[in-house]
Amino acid sequence: MQYLYRQRPGIQIQSEGDQLIAVTRQPLQAVRLNRGAGQVLQGCREWQTVDELAVRLKMAVGPLDNLLKNLAARQLLEQRPRPDRADDPTVDWPFVSVVVPVRNRPRDLEACIDSLRRMNYPGQLEIIVVDDCSTDDTPQVIRRLSVDRAIYQTIWQGPAACRNAGAAIARGELIAYTDSDCEVEPSWLRELVPYFAEPTTGIVGGRVDSFSLTTRIERYESVASSLYMGEEERECRPNTLIPFLPTANLLIRRKLWQELGGFDAAFPIGEDVDLVWRGHAAGYRVMYVPRGGVRHKYRCRLGHYTRRKAFYGGSETFLLRKHPAQRKLLYVPRQRLPFVALLLLAFGVVWWLVLLAGLVPLLETAQRYRQLRRFKARVKLAWVFDATLRSYSAMLFHLCGNIARYWGLGLIALGLVWPGLFWLAVVCLLYAALYLYQLRKPPLAFPVFVGLYGLELAAHQLGMIGRCWQCQTLRPMIPALRV
Repeated sequence: MQYLYRQRPGIQIQSEGDQLIAVTRQPLQAVRLNRGAGQVLQGCREWQTVDELAVRLKMAVGPLDNLLKNLAARQLLEQRPRPDRADDPTVDWPFVSVVVPVRNRPRDLEACIDSLRRMNYPGQLEIIVVDDCSTDDTPQVIRRLSVDRAIYQTIWQGPAACRNAGAAIARGELIAYTDSDCEVEPSWLRELVPYFAEPTTGIVGGRVDSFSLTTRIERYESVASSLYMGEEERECRPNTLIPFLPTANLLIRRKLWQELGGFDAAFPIGEDVDLVWRGHAAGYRVMYVPRGGVRHKYRCRLGHYTRRKAFYGGSETFLLRKHPAQRKLLYVPRQRLPFVALLLLAFGVVWWLVLLAGLVPLLETAQRYRQLRRFKARVKLAWVFDATLRSYSAMLFHLCGNIARYWGLGLIALGLVWPGLFWLAVVCLLYAALYLYQLRKPPLAFPVFVGLYGLELAAHQLGMIGRCWQCQTLRPMIPALRV
């Protein structure tokens, strides 16, 4: 597979003697470059392959390829596979088996299969539908649709078992999963399959969008659902910005599926998280790609919405019983511990400590500015201050969001005795909601967004508490702290 490379937006390349310095504002960093690296970086204003750049710069392909990958790792270049032409006879597109589990969704299934048939994938393709003991006319609809292969379960077994049943008869080199309440884009597989040309890549997931933006819940879920993974291509790892990939849009090598033993059918929910974590632990790369999208039909009724969020909350108990090392991680940089400690003490103890806490980011700004100037990078103090504020804002979102998600209801209850804890819960909820609202920009009024966000966190907590009680454990409610 050939990659395309392009210089990331906003890079400044500054000269300093015989060396060049690449300065980026988001993230704020200064990277020394030799003349060769600087020439390569400057030559990547537009998307180019290694071969194209080698001809332009008159460089050997091997060393240039290594240099490009290094610049991409330093976040100076964007990197993506080159899209192959569908009519290119030199491209060997792998055989893909698409597995769709379904239960009592005949009309949704018809739309899903229709979207799969409208794909422009140039390789061999088969569609496998697994009916999970439907009690309506779904089996008749499947027969009428004449899919490539179909399985009819006689006992209800759940989505994980259905996905395993479909994969067990799959003939493709790759297995692609989507759900019966999803419709795929025509370019779904063409966008995601090229990532498997890298032998170490075992799982790839694409973007999940809301099918409609008619209701408030749909508009909220379009940017805040657990299925939404953002706009940036990233490697998926536990306890990172992309900790898992949903089966609504997931591709896996069939040999890896066999090596892992498929989904764990004992999971009532969260089986996709478990599979991705096991794939990562087995040494395979897991990639999220914000393309190759599917459109998901979210449940629009408030009761179903809250029950689903509670169900998701309960999944953490099952996951942590099997993956105890993947407990939720709260990370605070060591130099910022005084800032966090002063803020916590300000609630109901000494309110003016908030002002003292504000001195910590100012001191860090001054220190970072001196370091960058000693590095001979020409940066403005305003840039450093802006980058520091962004970093602190993201850290506070991480802390406030997790406090509200795991302990919000408990803090509100204890607030009847210690009012400072009540206000801590309220501030954490409002700050996390505001940060997410500004980041994702949902087509929704902020008060409505806060209400749905608070309802989601409350339902998640109740679902988690219920499962913890059932399994006699508090592990999901006790995140690990790292400084």
